[in-house]
Amino acid sequence: MVDIALLRGIGGRRFGMTKGRREGLVVGERFAMGGQVSNRYHIEELVTQDGSGAVFRAADLEAGGEVAIRRFFPAGGAGAGFLKDEVEGYLKTVEVLKQVRHESLLPIVDGGVDAVDGVPFLVMQWSEGRPLAERLDEGPLDAEATVAMVARGLEALGVLEQNFGREARWLEMETEAVFVTPGVPDFRFWICPFQWLGVADRDGGVRGLGYLAEHAMGWDGQVVPAGAAAGLGGWIAEAKKGGWPLDEAFTALVRV
Repeated sequence: MVDIALLRGIGGRRFGMTKGRREGLVVGERFAMGGQVSNRYHIEELVTQDGSGAVFRAADLEAGGEVAIRRFFPAGGAGAGFLKDEVEGYLKTVEVLKQVRHESLLPIVDGGVDAVDGVPFLVMQWSEGRPLAERLDEGPLDAEATVAMVARGLEALGVLEQNFGREARWLEMETEAVFVTPGVPDFRFWICPFQWLGVADRDGGVRGLGYLAEHAMGWDGQVVPAGAAAGLGGWIAEAKKGGWPLDEAFTALVRV
C-alpha cells in the first residue's frame, strides 16, 4: 500500500496551499488549439473551463487515440501553480496513480507541470460516453440506473482504498466528470486531483456519492424519504458494509 503522505506533499505538506503567489496565469500556446503538450499530446478542443482550470480533448501522438487533459489550479480557484519544490512530489504521485486500473475508473495516462507557470495537468483516457450532466438534461435517472452508478462508484472507492488506504476518498462527484455509457447503462468516474491534494470543496467518498445520487434522481431541495434520516449517503454506507443489498435499498427508497 502506498504511503498517503506522498499524495499530500513531501513530508506530509499539502500542495498548492500558498495562495496568491502567481497571479494572472494564462493558458499559453501549448494549450491553444493545435498546440502540443509534452511533445506528445496535440490539443484539438477546449471542452470546458471554469475558475479551477480547464479540460481539453487531445490526440495522443505516441500511443494513438484521444485523451482528456485536465489543467488545474492546485489550490482550487486561487489561480496559482506549484512552487518548484512541490513539483517532484506531484510527479511521483502521478506515477503512482498511473498504476491504478479498474473498469469503474477512467485511468490516468500521464501528467506534468507547466514549466512556465507551474500549473499542473493530468492526462486521462478519453471517454466516449456522455457526461452525466448532459444525460440529466433529459430528466432524472431512474432507480435502476442510479443503482448502477452508485455500484460503480463503490467499486471505484474500493480500488482506491486497496491501493491507498481508507483516506482515499478521491472520486470526482461533479456531473460533468461522471460518464454514462449509452444503452447499458454503465458509469465511469474520474479520480479528482483536488481530493488527493486535500483542497476539494465536496466529499469524494460515500457521502459525496450520496449527494450525487440524490441529484441524479432529482431529489435536490426535497425532503429525503421517511426513514432515510442520513440521506442516501447513509444508505450507501450501509450497503458498502454489506448491511443491505444496494438494489433493494434504492427500490425501497423510491417506493416511499
